[in-house]
Amino acid sequence: MKASRREVMIGALTAASLQRVLGANDRIRAGVIGTGNRGQFLMTAAALLADVAQVAVCDLYQGTLAKGLALAAPGAESYGDYRRILDRKDIDAVIIATHNHWHHRIAVDALSAGKDIYLEKPMTHKLEESPEIVAAARRHNRIVQIGTQRRSSPVHQKARQMVAAGMLGKVVFARVFWSRNSTTPQWRYPIPKDASPQTIDWETFLKPTLKRPFDAARFFQWFCYWDYCAGIAADLLVHSLDAAHMALNLKAPERVTADGDVYFWKDGRECPDTMSAIFHYPEGAQVNFSCTFSNSQPGTHEQFFGKDGTIDIVNERQLFFYAEPQAEKKREEFSVSNIALAERGGAQLHVQNFFECVRSRKPTNCPAETGEASALCAHLATMALREQRMVRWDAPNGKLL
Repeated sequence: MKASRREVMIGALTAASLQRVLGANDRIRAGVIGTGNRGQFLMTAAALLADVAQVAVCDLYQGTLAKGLALAAPGAESYGDYRRILDRKDIDAVIIATHNHWHHRIAVDALSAGKDIYLEKPMTHKLEESPEIVAAARRHNRIVQIGTQRRSSPVHQKARQMVAAGMLGKVVFARVFWSRNSTTPQWRYPIPKDASPQTIDWETFLKPTLKRPFDAARFFQWFCYWDYCAGIAADLLVHSLDAAHMALNLKAPERVTADGDVYFWKDGRECPDTMSAIFHYPEGAQVNFSCTFSNSQPGTHEQFFGKDGTIDIVNERQLFFYAEPQAEKKREEFSVSNIALAERGGAQLHVQNFFECVRSRKPTNCPAETGEASALCAHLATMALREQRMVRWDAPNGKLL
């Protein structure tokens, strides 16, 4: 069908032309979609930026919606439908911190509405969704920051510089692992006493997935269920693999194996509490990932092994360098403890980088294309684990083999 002249003219109105023009002294006006624990964390980080005003919030649960409104700028508005925020021409950017299964739809809608987006990790819940977000960001010329905050962490930036400088020599192997333990089951977050169909928009929550009777556990403890999340791969693996990608300049793996199960927290969850995965890259490197929720030792490590040396990043805070051979071992320690709000690690700096790029129009530390690569690792690992097979990926053509 031929497009009418009016349709062609409307199509020519790019998202950039719809966005409010920012002056040097204008505050960036932001909306927040998803004001649960992570949304509130990001709001707290954004509130420290003098040139950002959070003027609208949205959530499906009335309790967290009220908490988000309390963190927003004076006079901010609250909504139950995220599209109300996207309709506002006075809003420049949105932070998206919803359940994972809503990431894709909200991100594409926000980009199409001319909004820059900070999208929490993982970028998407399904393999086929990521390219659509990349395409939307390019089509509408929008700024995107995916929430894998190691990209803004000084200690991880240092690791990348050391590898690039040749301190490690040729690197063919990396190992990244998390160990967690707690008195309460991981991901079984407290369910508010007032949680009910009257306080939660359950029907909207379920829209991208299967219809089910109301279940507060699925809403508040969604990391445990495949419908809304990929478990460990979505929560932790994306961070670790992104760190390895950044340090070693890796792109997409060409084959992945994975295994895991619910070994410890047998509480009705679907997603494993223990998982291991191996990623093979065409650049000639292997990355091993492992995680368990039954022990806290030795914490979080990202280790890069080269012919001339080893980097070990411990708990996101310290970097140790060990030179080869071991008889001449030396150590370089790099800490971010002297940086304001270092307890937030790279997250505070990641939020700051996003809003700086909203103003400058420069690429963020983790644009859509970069976030797509780490999300791909989560999708392939989840597929390998659930289907109990090696998964092969054709990177040049962007498809499964």
